[in-house]
Amino acid sequence: AKKIYQYDNRKNCIGITYYGLDGKLCMSKFGYAGYTQKYDQWGNCIERAIFDKNRKILRHRRLIVISNKIMPESIAAQKRIKRGDIILSYNSEDCLENPLSAKESVLRSKNITKKLIFARLLQDGSFKIFSITFPKGVMGINIVDYWLDINYYNKIKNTFATSNQYR
Repeated sequence: AKKIYQYDNRKNCIGITYYGLDGKLCMSKFGYAGYTQKYDQWGNCIERAIFDKNRKILRHRRLIVISNKIMPESIAAQKRIKRGDIILSYNSEDCLENPLSAKESVLRSKNITKKLIFARLLQDGSFKIFSITFPKGVMGINIVDYWLDINYYNKIKNTFATSNQYR
């Protein structure tokens, strides 16, 4: 058995495939035959798809930034931000395309006014997009990286891209 790695021109591992003694794709001990990955311009992995021995996609996810914890009595709590709200944009920076860069910008921005655009997934599978402007100071949001199913990611991205009301 062997494992084959693929790299891009920046030496990021963009894929791994597992082969059996017969030279055909085989399932690894991890439950998949391989995966592919995409990276942002800073070398952070932002998308991963895993597949079986027939190259059927088992799981395809994209990295996003979400609110994880809202501090009681904070501005975020007053503005009704909820755990799991997806950050789409921060002061016109696209958080969907560059989630980790945007996350760092949000975390460092205490002394400026901040405009954030969020998507909230609803129980019926739809979502709503809303915008909130925060004054200078601490927002009261703990944000984290989260791997979202690619179908939800594409649905949010396409709706956000065609909506001019939040630009």
